[in-house]
Amino acid sequence: MMHAVGVRGEGPCFSLDEYIGRITADLSMVASGDLPDFFILSPPRTGTTWLANALKKHRDVYIPPEKELRYFDVGWRFGSIHYYTGRYARSNGRLKGDASPTYVLLPQGIIRLLRQTKPDLKCIVILRDLDDRAWSNFRHSCEIGEFGFRLSESHPQQSLDEAACRYLMSDYCTSVGDYKEYLTRWTRHYPLNQFLILRLQDIASDPKGVIARACAFLGVSTYGCVTDGLSEKINMGVRIPASKLVNGLLRVLYQARHAEQRSFFHETFGMEVPDHFPVPDPVETPFELVNRADGYKTIIWNGCFVSCWQEEFPELLRMVREQKDVRATCLTSRHLSELERQIEDQKWGRSDPRADQQLEDERLTRVLNLLAQDYPRSCEIKVHGSKPTIVREHKGFNLVLVENLVVGLRQSRGSVDLRDGPEHLLAKYGARDVIVAGSVAEAIYAIDVIEDRETCIEECREAQLRLGAALQSVQEQVERLTVRHESVVVHGAELDRRMAELRAQSDEAQLRLGAALQSVQEQVEQIVNNPFARIGRLVYRSLRSIYRFVFGIKRS
Repeated sequence: MMHAVGVRGEGPCFSLDEYIGRITADLSMVASGDLPDFFILSPPRTGTTWLANALKKHRDVYIPPEKELRYFDVGWRFGSIHYYTGRYARSNGRLKGDASPTYVLLPQGIIRLLRQTKPDLKCIVILRDLDDRAWSNFRHSCEIGEFGFRLSESHPQQSLDEAACRYLMSDYCTSVGDYKEYLTRWTRHYPLNQFLILRLQDIASDPKGVIARACAFLGVSTYGCVTDGLSEKINMGVRIPASKLVNGLLRVLYQARHAEQRSFFHETFGMEVPDHFPVPDPVETPFELVNRADGYKTIIWNGCFVSCWQEEFPELLRMVREQKDVRATCLTSRHLSELERQIEDQKWGRSDPRADQQLEDERLTRVLNLLAQDYPRSCEIKVHGSKPTIVREHKGFNLVLVENLVVGLRQSRGSVDLRDGPEHLLAKYGARDVIVAGSVAEAIYAIDVIEDRETCIEECREAQLRLGAALQSVQEQVERLTVRHESVVVHGAELDRRMAELRAQSDEAQLRLGAALQSVQEQVEQIVNNPFARIGRLVYRSLRSIYRFVFGIKRS
């Protein structure tokens, strides 16, 4: 049996004020046109990778190769706004898109800043059933090691169910998949007509229709999109069956939330969402959590976390069975951390009323700080003591962590001594074979620039060779034509000479013929003018007639 192991690391933590201050300063340094034109604003495991890959093939749309830039949720802690906007340097007038699923966690203050800088930003949302998305997200986190979750057979004491329940009840999972909560934040600042709502089921049944809707929403022609391979499934993830315990948790946690979501999309967007729980169970047994040592009992029921004193628990169960509102007598919250804060306030008699917006901002900031702890791992930066370690390979370069810097070394250089530090490597091998950057993302960008430049140089060389061959071919053709022309000139001169001779011979023949005709005419005139010639002709004609008569009688 496979088990999931969850481990939390340490990383940089920022307050909401620091977060907003940094994004405010960053956005002041760029223009609206430098930022993306649209976000794929949809939670993880909802088809964002499929949609991004499909739109990447459109001739009028540009999405960077890495897809999830994630600058506005955690990336700003590790790089500059200019690095982020530089990822769109190749867009060349095309629509720019950012497909970062974790943007659904942006606090309202960040969304307000985006609205001020990019008021025409468009957002595409893909709907997926809440429980299916949550379970798929857990399986994906186990596969990639997100939040330290790994599939392992070496930790039997931590069962898969325990890890799954801990993950599904976490603030991250309950926040990232809450369409109603995050879309309420976004629609406070952006008009509804700048949102397109798609459904994951439609991607499976009519992928071309989904792409056509997305193209129409973005204002690009469907003719520019490549529709081949749209039915292929992408980023399937590891297969882990959900146990009866996990299915019970998913149903208790998401049945009521799904009903709320259906009402939200109907009232806000005029959209009908199919009921994922067609046969609701109003008296379903609540999901009981482990009893707290301080005497509080916590359950999950009707989509909320509910807590009370253990002595009051039988009364709570009675109210649940009778479908009564438990909020008046018990502590309730949609997120476990907020319920635990209420318990601590009640235990110590603290009265610190905070608005819902403040509680939401605090929770989202905690979740984003947790994501920031995992961000370096997601960029594959790993440190094993002081020994430099290859953390990634990219376009013929090894990326190595050296002295808190990421050094890219061209693999064709072979073994390289890293003990002298990045500056020595750069001086020894040159900027073409050594890249020094502050993060893996910046190193990848620098390598891409080098490779693009070398690709351009190689293309220029190939173009020069092709041009040289073409010029050689043209030169050979010109030479052949010159030879032919000279031959034509030579033959033309010979032809002119022969024609001149023929004309001379013709003129001479005409003169001889004219002289002969003149002589004959003179002889005729002499005969005509001679009277004896006329008598001779008469005698000749008479004799010819007599002869014809005599011989004619004889033949008879």
